Amino acid sequence: MKRKLIALAIMAFSITADAEAIMWTNNTDGGKIVLTNERCSNKTGSIAYILSQTSDTIMGCWTNDSVAIHVLWSGQYLRSYDYNGWTVVKKDPTM
Repeated sequence: MKRKLIALAIMAFSITADAEAIMWTNNTDGGKIVLTNERCSNKTGSIAYILSQTSDTIMGCWTNDSVAIHVLWSGQYLRSYDYNGWTVVKKDPTM
């Protein structure tokens, strides 16, 4: 059930006009993986990025299915993440 709710949240936020962070999780480097609703230039996913204090920002494109969130980092490294530990970013209705 939790996976379905997160998948619905991803789809709902993905159709908004302005790019914004929609979900995030901590990574093993002490940084964050952030998913946005902005489409990648190749139109096959949306932009993801890693915020890290130890390295440059890494960009990727993400998609999801009923099992996991899949990110193609830097156009070459595919990584899949389960839905545990992700936080949905709540939209501010005043903005």
